[in-house]
Amino acid sequence: MANVILFYPRTGMDISGTFRYVPLSVLTLAAPLVKEGYSVALIDQRLDPNWREKVRKEVDSNTICFGISSMTGLQLQFGLEAAMEFRKIAPKIPIVWGGAHPSLVWEQCLGNPYVDLVVVNEGDETFPRLVKSLEDKSALNTVAGIAYKEGGKARFTGMPRFVDLDSLRPLPYHLIPLNEYLTSSDTSEKSINIETSRGCPARCSFCYYGSSSMARWRYMSSEKILGMIHEILEKGIKGIWLYDSNFFASHRRVKDIVDGLSNAGIQATFKAQCRAEDLLHFDVDFLKKLRSVGFEKLFVGIESGSDRILKLINKKITINQAYEVDAKLREAGIVPFYSFMCGIPGETVDDIHASLTAMKVLAEKNPSAEIGHLSLCSPYPGTEIFEHCRKTGWEPPAKMEDWINNTWNSNETSWLESHVKKFAKKASILSYFMNYKMLVSYYPQLKAPVKFMVYLYCKIIKLRISAKFYQFMPEIPLLIFLRKKMYSA
Repeated sequence: MANVILFYPRTGMDISGTFRYVPLSVLTLAAPLVKEGYSVALIDQRLDPNWREKVRKEVDSNTICFGISSMTGLQLQFGLEAAMEFRKIAPKIPIVWGGAHPSLVWEQCLGNPYVDLVVVNEGDETFPRLVKSLEDKSALNTVAGIAYKEGGKARFTGMPRFVDLDSLRPLPYHLIPLNEYLTSSDTSEKSINIETSRGCPARCSFCYYGSSSMARWRYMSSEKILGMIHEILEKGIKGIWLYDSNFFASHRRVKDIVDGLSNAGIQATFKAQCRAEDLLHFDVDFLKKLRSVGFEKLFVGIESGSDRILKLINKKITINQAYEVDAKLREAGIVPFYSFMCGIPGETVDDIHASLTAMKVLAEKNPSAEIGHLSLCSPYPGTEIFEHCRKTGWEPPAKMEDWINNTWNSNETSWLESHVKKFAKKASILSYFMNYKMLVSYYPQLKAPVKFMVYLYCKIIKLRISAKFYQFMPEIPLLIFLRKKMYSA
């Protein structure tokens, strides 16, 4: 039986060994609660098909609250499913939501009957204080960083202070089956994800970090990070994904960490996320040193092959500079994963074709590169793109549950002209077939005959891009159906 039940919903991208990562959002919240003596149960819907029964078993008269973390999109659907089930089991125990989406639209979320309270922004300090307040039945308005219902109205107690990341407690890994979160598709060693910074100093117009109150960027000291890495290695895990939005934002910090890894003789493999803009500042010699201490893969957000669009979304690079970064990474022996998107307000068919061409060029210039598909632009509240979309006449979702389909693979991009919207959806689908090697590594369940068909289709797609010929593609509706089925299964 648990005092606090923390629930992590399915995301729709929950393939074991590939996309199923440690649920840091709830595991981090559990750390201070465990330290203060609370009994905490962490239920991950992605792992447990019998989650309903587990929830039922964990509830008793000492249960204080049920916490759910969610991003925008399909995770809301599964989170609401869990909230409905919990309300049946324990109608008087409060349901607390947190995570990126509830933080951005807390007032709207409180309009849902299965949301009693929202932890806004970081919950490291806020959530334990809320749990204590609920336990003592004290006034909620004394807890900074929460939103709740009072007298039929939504109340917000104000933004909490930003947490000093070096002060965070060690993660209570004993609450989860850690081996179930190991991924093997990205590096030579099975890896798990850790967080060493929060926020991002960049101001990309599509990202909520770029213009929201959650944008303040700060990071752990290199000493704290090296200690966390040692803790992971002691568990017999030799692969680490540095899960920060932008691990390379501080060039000085990166160099300190690399020197620390080198001096300590740590044997591990790493992958990290970064901006092409930051990689421009490092020379090949440093990137080779980065590779020598175990950095095998970097996730690089390029987003568009059109310089006009890159300027519009404030990426602060040109496509030629992206090619320059690719050449550096290729020489250093680091595998890049490049992300792209389409459906941006004001984008044209030619802009989207430029992205497809850039993806093809990168795949051909660097055979080891992995090219992500063209994600569909999702306008998040508080971002510049959200406001651009509204100016076109687009109406944002009116209710919490209406955001379920507002995600990178399913939104309607209704802010685009009809012919651009149609091409964006087509381009998003065919871009999956830009890189055969990556596709089969991320979906190892594919059988040999299917792999052969995928191989041939990848060749056809590249020929179409070269010829700029996208007509007569009757297979697109089937591929859209298969993608939707895959990410909702």
